[in-house]
Amino acid sequence: MSALHATDIFLKSPAYFCFMGKAGADNSSVGIKDWKLMMRARSIADLCEAHAKLTSKYVHACANGHEAIQLAAGELLGAQDYLYAYYRDDALLLGLGMSPRELMLQLFAKADDPFSGGRTYYSHPALKREGMPRIPHNSSATGMQAIPATGAAMGLQYRERNGLGQVVEGEHPPLVLCSIGDEAMTEGEVSEALHMATLKQLPILFLVQDNEWDISAHASEIRFGDATTLAGAYPGLEAKSVEGHDLKACKETMAWAFRTLRNERRPVLIHAKVPLLGHHTSGVRREWYRDDLEEHAERDPLEHLRRQGMAVNYSVEGGSGCEAGQARFDRGNRAAGGPKGIRCGTGLGRTRSGEPPPPCLGTHPHHHRDWTQGRR
Repeated sequence: MSALHATDIFLKSPAYFCFMGKAGADNSSVGIKDWKLMMRARSIADLCEAHAKLTSKYVHACANGHEAIQLAAGELLGAQDYLYAYYRDDALLLGLGMSPRELMLQLFAKADDPFSGGRTYYSHPALKREGMPRIPHNSSATGMQAIPATGAAMGLQYRERNGLGQVVEGEHPPLVLCSIGDEAMTEGEVSEALHMATLKQLPILFLVQDNEWDISAHASEIRFGDATTLAGAYPGLEAKSVEGHDLKACKETMAWAFRTLRNERRPVLIHAKVPLLGHHTSGVRREWYRDDLEEHAERDPLEHLRRQGMAVNYSVEGGSGCEAGQARFDRGNRAAGGPKGIRCGTGLGRTRSGEPPPPCLGTHPHHHRDWTQGRR
């Protein structure tokens, strides 16, 4: 399967078409946009797993469970800012405006990959595109982005204090977002970065995405407390925790963090507790070692958003809700030569082998069915 074929499967999936509506009176346009982006991110993860025999040849990790906090952060970044992402930030990249096709090009190591020309792993961005934050290239080693990110923040501060202006001027003063996993916070270079960021009061936001797993080692085995515990050792580093599956709470917390950095020019650490709904990576399967899958599934950010009613009561051209979404999907499906009879948002079909889909594909009604599997 080519990268373009894989991307086409996604673009024609029910998930994509079902939630392309316009906001109605009872919902803000921002809420619908968030839902659409979260669905896109989850659809990519589901498709990668549905075609695991192919995609597992390329090391990758998806944002399953991390979507809410990533999108809440990504929507606040401006062209004047710098982003140091980590390997599970594909939802954040979608929130910046990257297309699923562009992410697929990197996954399948294609020359047109906008980040590295096919030379680096999936969700290892490096970008200098007008209208988007600068994304410097990072090492694949976990935690290695912390020191370069802090150095970039020091550079911003130096230019600001010496009247040199910024490389890209924006509506607000620039900042650096350093996204990082919870277990990488135990590494020595991360402590060095926190020390200097606090000592110099640099404009950097450390976003710690805590899913409690360091590959196959649980947090209880390798650390005490969490990132906020560590932050307590650095006077002048304000830290806050947020339930990372709750989009509304994430938006409020990230808005506070960005506002503080823009106005007060000092470091902030946000600790987001998130569920890990998929595998650690394509090669480290969750069923080998985890016994907390049900608990994590209860904190699925998409299901949480659906329960809040933020993804219903909006109109779509030609009808409302999933009925019109189904019509739009059918039109796209026919144009692509896909099979008939696939219902939008009614659950997953079976795999090519005839077996039920693996648990990581999800069981909630908002999950799409892969139309390549044909009728149920």
